[in-house]
Amino acid sequence: MPAFQLLKDRLLNNEITFSEPFYYSKDKKTIMGEVPFSEILFLDYRDTEAGSNPREFTGIKYTNVKILTSLLESPAHLFRFLHSGVIVSLIGNSIKDNSIVYDECCLTNGNQTRFIILTLVFLKLYFNGSPLNNLKQSDINNFFNKHFKDIQKSISISTYLRHNKVNQVINHFKKINKDLNLFKSLDILQFLNCRIRIQLNIVNNILDDLEDDSDAYSIGTLIAEANNDTQNVRADDIFGNKYKADLEAKIFNNFLSNNDKIEIEYRFGEVTNKKDKVHILTLLRPVIATGILTREKDIFIYTNQRVPIYKIFEK
Repeated sequence: MPAFQLLKDRLLNNEITFSEPFYYSKDKKTIMGEVPFSEILFLDYRDTEAGSNPREFTGIKYTNVKILTSLLESPAHLFRFLHSGVIVSLIGNSIKDNSIVYDECCLTNGNQTRFIILTLVFLKLYFNGSPLNNLKQSDINNFFNKHFKDIQKSISISTYLRHNKVNQVINHFKKINKDLNLFKSLDILQFLNCRIRIQLNIVNNILDDLEDDSDAYSIGTLIAEANNDTQNVRADDIFGNKYKADLEAKIFNNFLSNNDKIEIEYRFGEVTNKKDKVHILTLLRPVIATGILTREKDIFIYTNQRVPIYKIFEK
């Protein structure tokens, strides 16, 4: 199927191809233009060398319903004029014709829009005209394993395309028959080629004019935090994503082996409220208090603040 091949190409290449010639600033720090939906589907947003976006997909709430509706009603025409598009931080970029080739990227703004587009594409391919039914996480994982086998990036996609968020879109279609009919009428290839506006911040070039010791990661993350400043997220929640593998192997291994029905929440919005969950800080604080610090005033300080706890475990 052509759509699957198109998505495989996007998963295998660190490249963003514009629909037509783009604006490139003289100082080589900003690139702006329009790209097909297919170009933004798999852009990284979690802890990369180009930064980390602290905000997860918030589900089908009011603003996202508006995005979903405009995508369904006029994806090829009106949509890109109703929404501001996406912002991406890049490092290690080079220009090839109408394409930007990069080493690392971070989707710093527009994650909600991207996830809705990605969810619609996934549902079109998964059900392929069959009636929509609620999914389990294993259904999503198996889909990616089947169609994008051995593509490492597809593994990370299936870990943050969570079934509880996908099911919110499915349940919306079950309630709003008009939107369901619009969804059914979408042509997948035409949809993938609809345009969205994009702004690229070339972080390695931005660094050249900064006098302090900032690195690409800190600048990219700063941009993401500024873009998400009004949202209910904490910037230091990105810590859990960055150190997740080490934490689960060395710190939380006993907890995980003895509590297989409880999920650790590393980032705001990762775990649905209907599931049993425990926040990362709930597990880290006792380790600080009982194993590292001895003076009472230190225990008080560290058990009532977030950042100092993360700073200790960063070491």
